[in-house]
Amino acid sequence: MVRQVSLSLALCFVAAASAHAQAAKSSWRAAKNASADHVYFDNLKTFYCGCPYTSDNDSDGSGKVSLPACGMAALAKNKNSANRIEWEDIVPASLMPARSFACWENPEQFPKCVNSKGKVKPGRRCCESVSGTAQGMMFDLHNLAPAIGQVNQYRLNDRPRPGEANRVQVALPS
Repeated sequence: MVRQVSLSLALCFVAAASAHAQAAKSSWRAAKNASADHVYFDNLKTFYCGCPYTSDNDSDGSGKVSLPACGMAALAKNKNSANRIEWEDIVPASLMPARSFACWENPEQFPKCVNSKGKVKPGRRCCESVSGTAQGMMFDLHNLAPAIGQVNQYRLNDRPRPGEANRVQVALPS
């Protein structure tokens, strides 16, 4: 009996995790929502700086950061994003193997990536639309983390490297 209950609970967990993973594969918005709701729901601290934040509880991954709580202040550049949560690719999509996929390099070859007026989606957006493999890379919940919007914008597509947090914090008040 105990084995049956344990097996049932395990199967329920696997089914729930699979459902969240499938939902997250559909779009960037779905991935950050799933990450906020199912990965970081009980650890509301930003990735690079460890600042506490509060969720807006609107199922879109948004929230507000408490900069003073971690000894930080907004910088002049990108000041509007200093108090908001943005979801960060820890490994930027531009550094993933999807960058070499045909949908990224030649999006004009994919009918789903060209609208009725002939406008072509950029490579990343095309791959998000047409490649399940690329979606799996770009919407991986283990690669998403909440970050202070301003810090996220300073990082851009830089490669992750040792000491990165210190490099980002150089311009922040001590």
